[in-house]
Amino acid sequence: MPARFQTDMVALHKASNIFVGVVHRYELYRAIARNQEFVARIHNTNTAYAMTTIVGVLMTSLVISLTGLFDGDADSVSLKRILNTLLQPQAVAPLERFHRSWPKNHLNTHDALAGLKRIRSRLNSDRLDGAISRLRDLRNREVAHLGLQPIPADEKAKIGDIDLVYGVTANIIVSCNLIAAARKIHPRHFREVAQSQADIFRNSIIPL
Repeated sequence: MPARFQTDMVALHKASNIFVGVVHRYELYRAIARNQEFVARIHNTNTAYAMTTIVGVLMTSLVISLTGLFDGDADSVSLKRILNTLLQPQAVAPLERFHRSWPKNHLNTHDALAGLKRIRSRLNSDRLDGAISRLRDLRNREVAHLGLQPIPADEKAKIGDIDLVYGVTANIIVSCNLIAAARKIHPRHFREVAQSQADIFRNSIIPL
């Protein structure tokens, strides 16, 4: 295996735990900021300002967490570095042996690694690389210089970039856990639990 394999598998476990929290914050953000009925009914109420603050805090947290998973420094949890480790040529044979050892092996190693290569290509595309760069700039400029004050819930928060990076992050977490650790993560389950909890919070403020 590549020299960094064990280190990056620990990093993958950390990234997976971080992403579970991201899912909950993302779904809470969607429940209170993107539900048009809720937004319309809370507008001009006594709790409107508090909701704006909560949305800003959630966006700040999402930007920090998502960009942190793509930082390149040696001490960071870097999903790009994990992908690169799994896609090194010397990883192919050990992964094939690992996959053959599964009691019920329905995973073709070469097909699975081809999927990781497609994800890596997407990360290097202008669209995704630009989204990560813009969110990182937003984090460094707004968060670092404002003492972790909430990012205003407007166009500056790069909502489309958050959605795009969130989606590819989920894809990387699920794929790498299956290929490298035989861990099957079911994103729909995590999403449904997070949505249910977010709906309970939202409906406790204004029942829909």
